Amino acid sequence: MATKANSVDMLIIGGSDDFNIKYLYERARQLGIDAIPQIFTVQNRPRISYDVLNNSFTINDIPIQARSAFIRPHMHLANNEKKIADYKISSEWFSIYMGWILSNKDILVFNRRFFTGNTVNKLFTLRRALEVGFEVPETYYTNDINFITQKTLKNDFIQKPVDGGDHTKEISELTENVKQDQESLNRAITFQEKLETPEMRIFRVGNQQLAFDLYCDDLDYRVQQNAKLEYRGENIPEDLAKMNFELTEALGLEFAATDLKVCSKTGGYKILEVNSGPMFKGFDQVANGKLTSAILENLLL
Repeated sequence: MATKANSVDMLIIGGSDDFNIKYLYERARQLGIDAIPQIFTVQNRPRISYDVLNNSFTINDIPIQARSAFIRPHMHLANNEKKIADYKISSEWFSIYMGWILSNKDILVFNRRFFTGNTVNKLFTLRRALEVGFEVPETYYTNDINFITQKTLKNDFIQKPVDGGDHTKEISELTENVKQDQESLNRAITFQEKLETPEMRIFRVGNQQLAFDLYCDDLDYRVQQNAKLEYRGENIPEDLAKMNFELTEALGLEFAATDLKVCSKTGGYKILEVNSGPMFKGFDQVANGKLTSAILENLLL
């Protein structure tokens, strides 16, 4: 049976040692505002799950809807520990909450325009991709082990970091190491429907779009660096080119690379992510310098 959604006036999100967040929550209570605090440390966090395709967000198994949100930057979540790993964890949490907020235009929040254009939020990007017509793989952001287990019983998934920066891995590498009574992960992850090769990477450079096909038997071609690249140039399916230009335009990106892979069920392409600062040397060498020429010409001519 579905759990009834908890609809509140405000979510107040921040770190346990941020006295501003605690004070705001107390003031909200004094004024009779229905608010839920999301105040946590690196060691003590709620179980959260975000379903990209269905745009549903749960906290400790309860679906959440909110009229507004107040969120403080993630550096306050790790103020005591001062460890690089802890800052990484808090950054990932900030990305999930902010991505959910940005994906719901009816949630009132300060600085929406800034956070929309300040960085490429992966969760928000996939929601925008759906809006312009891209097919998006089944994708979840969560630290809830029960949520992961229930979903992965039915389908084949991979796991990767919320903010990127590490290799894609099989979901079994995670679930096999989970303790029997463990309810949540130390770090939230992205887990996503597994797609097939070839992978297509579409570079947008100014108003040009140049594409490459990438063939590799490895789950993540970056592990052994043995991928085979083929230059497609502007030979991009018309619908993908149109949607990619519209998506990158919406994200404010004039230079970017969009990654897509093939769905084994439909044979069509599904979008994985958009990179705002992609690597390009290896691709340019396969294209005989056409990619870097486009970069330089767009900036200088």
